[in-house]
Amino acid sequence: MPTIVVVHMDRPAVVAPFIESAVGLVAELGVSPDVVADALVGRTGAGGRMPFTLFASMADVVASPCDRPEGDPLFPLGAGIGKVD
Repeated sequence: MPTIVVVHMDRPAVVAPFIESAVGLVAELGVSPDVVADALVGRTGAGGRMPFTLFASMADVVASPCDRPEGDPLFPLGAGIGKVD
């Protein structure tokens, strides 16, 4: 069964373990579950950009300076889809 993973992001997280088993990944940054559900079924537009870098592993997080992420991130700062009106 296709699975879309919705992750509440109040700080950077390692989401790589979910990528292979999901058909979609939604980073939710503080909206209600109803808003996420409406976006997933197409009742409203969705969009946004990551306000921080997401790394592939915790080792990458530890190896990167917190004030300027380095390396090869899974999702770099600003990744995402543009705002949908």
